[in-house]
Amino acid sequence: MINGHPALDSPVPLLPSQVEIGTINAKPAKPLPNDLEEFMASSGAHGVIYFSIGSIAESADIPIRAKVLQYFTSQLEFVEAFRRLPQKVVWKYEGSDLELPPNVLTRAWLPQQDILGTWGGGACDVCHPKTRLFISHCGNLGTQEAKYHGVPVLAVPVAFDQPRNAARMVRKKLALSLEWQTLTAQAIVDAVNELVNDTTYGARLRTISAVLQDQKESPGARAVWWIEYVIRHHGAPHLLYPGKRLHFLQYVSADVLLFIAVCCYVVYRILRSAVVVAVGAWRGRLKETKKKKL
Repeated sequence: MINGHPALDSPVPLLPSQVEIGTINAKPAKPLPNDLEEFMASSGAHGVIYFSIGSIAESADIPIRAKVLQYFTSQLEFVEAFRRLPQKVVWKYEGSDLELPPNVLTRAWLPQQDILGTWGGGACDVCHPKTRLFISHCGNLGTQEAKYHGVPVLAVPVAFDQPRNAARMVRKKLALSLEWQTLTAQAIVDAVNELVNDTTYGARLRTISAVLQDQKESPGARAVWWIEYVIRHHGAPHLLYPGKRLHFLQYVSADVLLFIAVCCYVVYRILRSAVVVAVGAWRGRLKETKKKKL
């Protein structure tokens, strides 16, 4: 099982034993809790920004400038940026130590996909009508969910695969990315304004969202079917690539490489000998010419 899809990355050739199940984690949105839905509805035309850096690193763990590693920026930069923005902010934040502006709502846990998507959106799930932007660390699953629901991303990658995921989204003009080391409130505000006001970001993501949701079966159903298929056929050995059974030396065609290397060496020795003979003959004639002149 491969957590990929042509709309997520790029088309790749696959063996019969490889099945793509990208966005298996994504699912249609469900109705939000009443208090959360009311908060989002109260955002008016400006809409809502959703901010989460996942479950591995918690927002409360973002280092505070006055405490440790002074070159890192802190939650305070985000708080100041949110204070300047007209949008409301739903922030997955586990602490209670910040003085937040009235347009910010924090929770230790939030139904991420229900915020990103809209319930009862029709033939396919689309971006929640109030959700304008997803500020994310760009983990693999989070970026897939943003694409599935068609939400632009402001990336603040932390580690692991996140910088690569963020760079890929920026390259495809689906996101903007900021570095923690140089993060400022003004940089956040500028990036948010560009992503919210430039409708081309959302248009590209809606196209990808439509492709990801237009599949003959869900990735989960596909995974279940293939797992049961392999069980029914006792491991499905007929799908296995023969190269899997080869010794490493056979797999890399070591005998062919050795033959080519020997041929190259023989040609080198022949050419080297020919050059030596030619140079020797030329020097001999040169000496004879000098003797005749004397």
